[in-house]
Amino acid sequence: VAQMSYFAKPIRSVFSVRYDELDLNDLVPGKSQRMSFAYAFQLQGMRSMIKAQYFRILKEESIDPLRWVEQFRIGWQLSMN
Repeated sequence: VAQMSYFAKPIRSVFSVRYDELDLNDLVPGKSQRMSFAYAFQLQGMRSMIKAQYFRILKEESIDPLRWVEQFRIGWQLSMN
């Protein structure tokens, strides 16, 4: 897994890129490579943020492969500390 993130304080935004490669087992097929990009915006006056994330499967070899190649997620993150 490799991930890079950048926090731009003046615009209360976080930009990130992630690459992950997973080898489930040496004995059976189970290798995947994914790339994702994300943007998060911190809400003012609240300890929370709205995040949008895009996933793309680059390569997948598996007994039961996922039925999707691209995925887009939107979520709300709340800090509880």
